[in-house]
Parts: sequence; C-alpha cells; structure tokens
Amino acid sequence: MFYFFFIKKDYWLGVKVATVSLSSVLVMFTLKIFFQRQRPVMPLLHPVEGLSFPSGHAFMSFSFFGLLIYILTKSALQRGWKMLLILLFSIIMLMVGISRIYLRVHYASDVITGFCMAFMWMVISLLILKRLQKPRMEVHARNVTNG
Repeated sequence: MFYFFFIKKDYWLGVKVATVSLSSVLVMFTLKIFFQRQRPVMPLLHPVEGLSFPSGHAFMSFSFFGLLIYILTKSALQRGWKMLLILLFSIIMLMVGISRIYLRVHYASDVITGFCMAFMWMVISLLILKRLQKPRMEVHARNVTNG
C-alpha cells in the first residue's frame, strides 16, 4: 500500500490494496464470530486459541498473495516472470493451507472455505472498486480534453 502511494505514485492501486486488505480482515473475523466453530481437539504441537472457521491464515494468505497476483497481471513485467511469480505465490498459498491442516489446528473445510471466501471477497471488492473508478476516469478524461 505504501509502495503504491509514496513510491509508485499510483494512488488508485494503493486504494485498492488498502481497501481489499483491510476489508478482508473485517470479513474474516466477522465470519469467525458468526460461525463460532471450535478448533480440532488434538493439535500436533500445542493448543491454539481462537475460532476455527474459516481459517484466518488461509483467508489472509489468499488475500495477500491474490492481490499480488492481481497486481502482477496488470504489470509490465515479462510474461515468463509473471507466470513464475504467479506459480510461486500459488504454491505458497497452498502450503499455508496444508500446514494448517497438517498441524491439526484447522479442519480441511476451514482452509478450503478460507480460500474460497477470500477469493470471492477479493473479486467482489475489486469489481466494486472498478465501478467506482470508472466515473472518476471519465471525469479525468473530460478535464484533460477540455483543459
């Protein structure tokens, strides 16, 4: 977010990153409170506090790496590098989810739902932001041609 605001000077992309990131945290905690699902009883290492459904790690890793993938698709980076980074980010997301199940701090359904809900929320958020951006772009284009 700070990179896009202060270094890249792409304020609208900074707003997108901030909006999706912060709203994802809110949605994830709201879902946890709504469902109130307890964690598995026999974790592999040590007991973990908090609620289980959906997996916060899965939700937030998908939100974070999903945003990076979205930004990559819009970047001018060479296609080969884009594909390599998308593959790397996808593997990291998957490993986060698998680790939560392996450590027995989440059920598989927690992780799958975390990924799915994060994906849906990201798509909804970006679509709403795109609709909000369109009128601003039209006003900017009119000002440039009239100015």
